Amino acid sequence: MRGYRAVAALLVVLGCTPTEPRPVEAEFVAQSVGGESLPALVVSGEFATITLLADTIRIYRDGTGFRVTVVHAVTDYVEIPETGPVKRYENTFSYRYVDGVFELEYPCPDVASCVAPPHFTGTFSGDQLFGSDVAWHDKQVQYRVVGTAPTSY
Repeated sequence: MRGYRAVAALLVVLGCTPTEPRPVEAEFVAQSVGGESLPALVVSGEFATITLLADTIRIYRDGTGFRVTVVHAVTDYVEIPETGPVKRYENTFSYRYVDGVFELEYPCPDVASCVAPPHFTGTFSGDQLFGSDVAWHDKQVQYRVVGTAPTSY
């Protein structure tokens, strides 16, 4: 009887756990910055030089998404030696379309002081997304849609 209850409990837990991945609305892969193919400079200043190596934005149909960005960053700040100049950032976000503009917003921890959203804005043209990130100021990044384009803008 004890084994039966354990199996039943396991089935209940498995039944409550999503077994299928979330439906993907679209996925975008960065191609260029300001017309320059990757790797491309996105920040160049007195204290830092940042080159975009790769950037992928995946949006899900539920209004959330996941972004992976890889940069080469050289700064005047002290860095932990093990990390080196290549940085990989993985972030979740929510998104929405406002008057044909794609807006991405990162969550802000309760104790943090964050830049006001949107943190990324972009527009679509065919199978391309043209957008800019708040961290990269006026640099426009061109993304190619991988797979199918979003169903609505």
